[in-house]
Amino acid sequence: MAADEVVSCIIDKICMCGSKVILEDEIVHQKVELPEIKPIVTEYRLQRGRCRVCNKRITANLPQVSNTERRVSKKCASEYERMKEELQGSEYLHIDETGHKNQGKRGWSWVITNKALKLLKVTESRAGLQICWAHLARDFERFAHSKNVEVSKIGQALKSLSNKVFVVDKAKKQNLIDNLRFYRLMRKIRKRVKHFLRKMTRVVNSTQASRMAAKMLRSEDMMWKFLRKPEVIETTNNLAERQIRRYVIYRKNSFFTWSERGERFVERMLSIFLTSRLNGQNPFQKLQNLVAVTA
Repeated sequence: MAADEVVSCIIDKICMCGSKVILEDEIVHQKVELPEIKPIVTEYRLQRGRCRVCNKRITANLPQVSNTERRVSKKCASEYERMKEELQGSEYLHIDETGHKNQGKRGWSWVITNKALKLLKVTESRAGLQICWAHLARDFERFAHSKNVEVSKIGQALKSLSNKVFVVDKAKKQNLIDNLRFYRLMRKIRKRVKHFLRKMTRVVNSTQASRMAAKMLRSEDMMWKFLRKPEVIETTNNLAERQIRRYVIYRKNSFFTWSERGERFVERMLSIFLTSRLNGQNPFQKLQNLVAVTA
């Protein structure tokens, strides 16, 4: 520990036996004293009054945590808008959603992310924006375990094709195959997936499976959007899914929100927290800096 003051303690040059003492080295002994603790006292002066009619005494309330949240949220608004504008300029985004409630009413919480920013947005509506191949693989797995023999057979074929999508994509990322072979293999897989989905829509005695297959076919183009720029767009939405978990944990401990102001607070705080963690920054230091700059 660095010392604020150094005191040298000198030995006698002559030993008790009368011989001369040779200096060899020094040993360090530190004494640590705690500084005087100075308390910070905040005095709240609560106004009191009395009703002229009923003579009821009225006393002002002490400040609440909610009011502090309001002040901090307001100071972080400009940073949140800056993050939103920057994300809007991104060519591609990862998006995932989960349930949310405000005053007991059903809503949705969206995580919108790229490799540098994470943004949380609470809305009242839900919309499908993209299809994740990890989700498709799970749907195909359910088909494969169907009691309907024909559905199960088609599901096994689709599951096998989804595995091939991941294998080819991984090979491309590891430079084991070139672009030409990548697109050639993916075109073959896409053709087979479409064939089996169409076959699934014609399965009798399995209305649910045929409806799911028809829905997938309507969004078939969104299943293969990653082929446009495989170096940018991922086959799965795992990046956003990892971030949405943070909100899910927060949601379990916070009992959702009960006002529009509460929704804005959650959006701004979690967006700053997730983005700071993503970039290796201390989220609390980041928040402290934002509050100090706009104070």
